[in-house]
Formats: sequence, structure tokens, C-alpha cells
Amino acid sequence: MWQFHALLALDIARERAEEARAQALANAARSMAEDERRLHGMTSGGTRTRALAARTLRAISGASASLSGWACDAATRLDRRTA
Repeated sequence: MWQFHALLALDIARERAEEARAQALANAARSMAEDERRLHGMTSGGTRTRALAARTLRAISGASASLSGWACDAATRLDRRTA
């Protein structure tokens, strides 16, 4: 009977040690995140100007991709005709 109680006590001790390790990891991660925020500061939120600039750049990039795709298709068609 005492062996059964000893095994139960060991199981409980293992569970508590695992919970303590998990808590220590969570605390360390929280501490590191706080240190990063403190050292580097908070990033500014998105502004309308940034959003407009990002939208414009995406549109230009998309147009450029369309144009280059069209040019590749035209070159392929020309290659087929001359071959």
C-alpha cells in the first residue's frame, strides 16, 4: 500500500514540476517580449498616408507584372512564328 502512495506522490511531483517548467517558460517569454517593447518601443500604427502609399505601390507592381507577362507572351508568339 505504501508503494502505491509513493507512486501517486511521484506522479503528482512530476506533474507539478512540468507545470512549473511551463510557467517558467511562459514567464521568460513574457519577460523577453516586455524587454523588446521597452528597448525598441512600440511601432506606430498604420496611417492613411502609409496605406495610400502601400496601395499605390501594389497597383504599380501589379501593372508591372501584367506588362511583363504581356511582353513574355508576345515574345513567345514571335518565337513560334519565326521558328
